Amino acid sequence: MIKRYFFTLFIFFFISINLISQKNIINKIKEKINNQVITIETRRTNPNQIDIYLVNKKQIKITKNIDGENLKPKLFSLKNNLYISYINYKNQKFRLFIYNNNTDNNKLIFQSDFISSDTKILQTNNSYILFFKAKFNNNEDVFLYHSKTKKIINITKTNNNEKTFSIEYSNNNFLIHTETIKFKRKYLLNINNLKFTLLDKQKNFIYETKNKIKQINYKEQNTFLAFGDSITWGKMRMNNLEGEYHPELTYWYKAMQYFNENYGQTYAINLGIPGESSYQGLQRQEQDFTDNPATYCYIMFGTNDVNDINFSAESSAENIELIALNSINKFNMQPVLFTIPPQRHYSSIQCYKKNSEALNQLITKIGQKYNIPVIDTYKAFFEYPDGWLVLLEDVKGNHPSPTGHQVIANLIIPVVLAFKPQTPQNIQITKENIEKFTVNFERNYDFDFQNYKVVFGYSEYNLNKIYYINSPHFYFYNIYSLNPFNNNLFFRIYSVDKEGNESEPSNLYKIEFNE
Repeated sequence: MIKRYFFTLFIFFFISINLISQKNIINKIKEKINNQVITIETRRTNPNQIDIYLVNKKQIKITKNIDGENLKPKLFSLKNNLYISYINYKNQKFRLFIYNNNTDNNKLIFQSDFISSDTKILQTNNSYILFFKAKFNNNEDVFLYHSKTKKIINITKTNNNEKTFSIEYSNNNFLIHTETIKFKRKYLLNINNLKFTLLDKQKNFIYETKNKIKQINYKEQNTFLAFGDSITWGKMRMNNLEGEYHPELTYWYKAMQYFNENYGQTYAINLGIPGESSYQGLQRQEQDFTDNPATYCYIMFGTNDVNDINFSAESSAENIELIALNSINKFNMQPVLFTIPPQRHYSSIQCYKKNSEALNQLITKIGQKYNIPVIDTYKAFFEYPDGWLVLLEDVKGNHPSPTGHQVIANLIIPVVLAFKPQTPQNIQITKENIEKFTVNFERNYDFDFQNYKVVFGYSEYNLNKIYYINSPHFYFYNIYSLNPFNNNLFFRIYSVDKEGNESEPSNLYKIEFNE
């Protein structure tokens, strides 16, 4: 009986320890190396520590002497030896380490304010070269570390943040392809002397301003583009919802519903793509915006950038800034920017939280710099009375819940309604006879349009009379009897919406009755 009791207690203890261990696993990866399946687990071992374990026949804690959050392990082998590169985050600094399985030793390769998890490792004769992207002098560059000579070389040294890079190996040389916002470059690296040469440089995104085309189509004038990642796409994993695709519950759809029910007909186009970074959004913007004419665009990117640690906050902000400026200058759209909302793991993984907060601060500065409205989703979530966690999906918590999306929609509505109406366009004056002039112009199709305001007077410096009309045409009659000393009449036209916002004035026009 006593043996059975202790056996049961042992089994219970074993299961409990296993469950706790499983609960603390942040990530698990399996790779086949040298015909052997290798398992790597990233685990939280205490509130301030995340460690990486090599799990094979025996369990090895490879980060046993490395304090902080150890994340994003990558495996590679060289001459039957196993190496693991990983990112360490501590005291707001990133460090790149490589673990040598034969020596059970960790080597610090690089330390910076930011190091991307996008590392690439290539083998040479008796050594390896590690390529990585890191922040240096407030700019992201591509570096290499040579294991034999222990050298670290900055390959790019450009003025813009490097977004992506790829490596080709050919004839004892490496071809390195890199991209910034402005240029795509190709470098040749000789691995014998570690000398590199710039082979090619081509423009990437062209900085030009297209002619602004005014929208006169009702649908286009009241269309909103929702441009973003899986949050915009409508990914929600909720226990009470079937499936995970629910665009009808997103922030942009809820805002559209409100406008349709309380003002006039509006339209929205879902241009969200799950898993996409801000740079990928920038790469497809030209085509997507050309194919989908609209007047407004919501821009919500950055969540995937900070989660994968592929971009620094400055690099992601650079992408978002250009997306916003393209919206204005190339496509004549009114952008609305969003800070990225928090995710459930922000409470436990500090490097993600730190990068998110830094990016959100930069998004806010972009809005201030260019007078673009910014919806502060991050702040609104943390200030929610019932706590920010209730605004996230039940499963995983990487996306807002339906309630979270409604909170965002409620922030959007007053911002959109505060936009000025479109200025009256294509104003034409027709002289009917000596006493009557007809004025016609293009109709305002704004969904919240109210009426037109005509201001006029006998002097271009004193338009002291006001007349409100509902249609895009009106008449002026000879007013000689009212002012016998001046037969000239000057006027401008404004559009007015239901919130009382006035458009910019039209050009100043002059009518001469004495002709």
